[in-house]
Amino acid sequence: MHALMLALLYLLMAAVVWLLWQALPTAGVVTALVAVVLALPLALPLPALWQRKRAAAIWTGYLLAPYLALALMEAVANPAARLTSALVTLLVLLTLFALVAWLRTSRPGRG
Repeated sequence: MHALMLALLYLLMAAVVWLLWQALPTAGVVTALVAVVLALPLALPLPALWQRKRAAAIWTGYLLAPYLALALMEAVANPAARLTSALVTLLVLLTLFALVAWLRTSRPGRG
């Protein structure tokens, strides 16, 4: 479950960059840089998640909310990005479910 959670988080980062690339009005190096910078917060919990710190998995769930809002907004406002925003929405939800599943399966014994 831990590997699935990390894989989904990496896929989500790539999909967010792709969505932002489509959503930003101009194309070029600046657009790519802005898209990467806006996706960087998803990389913040990665070191702690690699170390299997449960607290990081908890706050990562909260970190996903703005990306879900962005994907839903783009699905409504930008017809050209509907497929990408649907993919990002699906990845956000799958990542959230994987986070919760890993937290439930890695729960320390209640002795």
